[in-house]
Amino acid sequence: EYVAAQENLSVEREALEFIARQATGSLRDALSLLDQLLAYGGQTITLEQVQAVLGVVSSQAVAELVSLLGKKDLAGGLKLLQRIIAEGADPRQLAREIVEHLHGLMLIRAVGDGSLLPLTDEEREVMAAQAEMFSVRELVRQIKLFSQAGAELRAGFQGYLPLELAFVEAVTAAEAPQVARPAG
Repeated sequence: EYVAAQENLSVEREALEFIARQATGSLRDALSLLDQLLAYGGQTITLEQVQAVLGVVSSQAVAELVSLLGKKDLAGGLKLLQRIIAEGADPRQLAREIVEHLHGLMLIRAVGDGSLLPLTDEEREVMAAQAEMFSVRELVRQIKLFSQAGAELRAGFQGYLPLELAFVEAVTAAEAPQVARPAG
């Protein structure tokens, strides 16, 4: 906000908050994102511009994907993933959004409400209902799966196969018992 004011930029409050979340605590990353947005849109920056530049997926699409995960709808989830990517979403950004959503569900399940999350009442209600689809253990496992997919994508993996694999593994994990690996 300070940098935007110093540079005489008009930036929506929601856009600044979104940039801050995407930078995950790194001032350098936030400034880099702001610089990218300046090159894209000029002196006025809106939330829509930020989302377009970053290839962000709508929260509704992410919620729908997580619902399909909760319903163990493998075909539906894979089709939705394909559609989201075909519509131009950045797979790395999608992985971050999925992890963030699952993290919110985990907090709701662990605490019993959405008080730890900056949500509207409507969002809190929807996420609370969605959280009921999962155990805390499932959510932890899924967060790890999609975090790993995001790491693989950041490491240069092309396409969105890591996201598909994470989704498939998350859906099918309950089907097969875990086999203990031999030590050594």
